[in-house]
Amino acid sequence: MSEVTLPKEIFKERSVPRHPLSGEPNITEIPISFPALGSISLKGVLGQPEEPHILYFPSEYDEEIDAAYLASGFSLKGGSFFWLPYQDAIPEKDTHFFLKLCRKAVEDFLKYKGKENRPGPVVLMGRSLGTASALDAFSKFEESLLCLVLESAFAETEAFFRALGCGELGDFEDPFLNRKKMSALKKAVLFLHSHGDSIVPIRDVEWLVCESRSKASQFQIVPSSDRWDLSYKGGALYFDTIWQFIGLRMGRRPKRRPRRPIHQGS
Repeated sequence: MSEVTLPKEIFKERSVPRHPLSGEPNITEIPISFPALGSISLKGVLGQPEEPHILYFPSEYDEEIDAAYLASGFSLKGGSFFWLPYQDAIPEKDTHFFLKLCRKAVEDFLKYKGKENRPGPVVLMGRSLGTASALDAFSKFEESLLCLVLESAFAETEAFFRALGCGELGDFEDPFLNRKKMSALKKAVLFLHSHGDSIVPIRDVEWLVCESRSKASQFQIVPSSDRWDLSYKGGALYFDTIWQFIGLRMGRRPKRRPRRPIHQGS
């Protein structure tokens, strides 16, 4: 049976209310060995070597400014943040090509991290369509990774494609099998989802959340108008939530707020 292709309709532009960047991040590129594309590189910002390295698989509506916004936010925490800019490479390609590319990116990033003596743990993160590739790659390299962060994920591919206006899968089997892969994971997953998501309602993504076997997994519902602006609406709290989740996996306790003195009446 032929593979399902990723139709161009998925990648149409969205009107996302973006925040301006406070200064341009210093971008580093890491070449990925993937002959089928000739040349493609991970792009991102290097943080402190012992801090977490987040490897991000973008959504179908992300632009470079969105990834750079995330990189700027996590670099303020001291971490590294890299993304795979595949949006121009995968339309009309089959899903096997897409997943294979993302697995190769993780494999090459782990080699790079070891070669450059950067001991901090690696976290995979995905948004919307990118949650499928992040979940797939995590299932292949779980022992070498710390945890997984999924923003605006989906449980069933056909319902996801249909909501994006891409039609039905027809006789094809689900090409991503997100629920099956999730049920096999041992490590913790952070799910972030907009309470007003128009593509994947909360009741639908809960089917995926329920498949996670780790008691440390978390499901955070974010108050935003839709999935398109979740990280911008969340602001500092968005980055704090993800960073604290990662820190707990590293055995770091969240900082306690100082107690206010109790004033006793006379």
